[in-house]
Amino acid sequence: MLFNHDINNSQTIDLNKSEINIQKTSDIPIIAHQEDFDKIFCFQKIEHLKHYDEIIGHIESVYACSSNIKATEEMPIFVNKDKNCPFREQSLMKFTHLKSVVEIDSFENIISLVENGKGIALLPKWLNKRANIKPYDQDIVLIPFYQYEKQNQSR
Repeated sequence: MLFNHDINNSQTIDLNKSEINIQKTSDIPIIAHQEDFDKIFCFQKIEHLKHYDEIIGHIESVYACSSNIKATEEMPIFVNKDKNCPFREQSLMKFTHLKSVVEIDSFENIISLVENGKGIALLPKWLNKRANIKPYDQDIVLIPFYQYEKQNQSR
């Protein structure tokens, strides 16, 4: 998700020079301490990470549904299975008592289900550019994320 956010918005990753390593949200803090990276994007703050500058960003997000059919109150809310996913956390806070919750292991699958009118999900606002997605309501949810950039060692 954060890789796609960078590609669709700030474009700080140089695809011609970068080796891309995509991991689950809950695995990133562990891997960040074991391996060396130029840049790390993570939904969790990584504690005790040395030699990196921390930048906090936000993803503007909306609850989305298919633009092809009328959304109904009976539609389920799709959430990521990863318990550390902030999209999941926000969705459960808002909808757990109102809707049935369906856990899916992949954001791409969640997006596909939403596009096909099977339910709603909290998704980055930039996904509204896709032909089959529109906002379900007017709420804007800011999802924080952390970007770590390796410090220049020649200082």
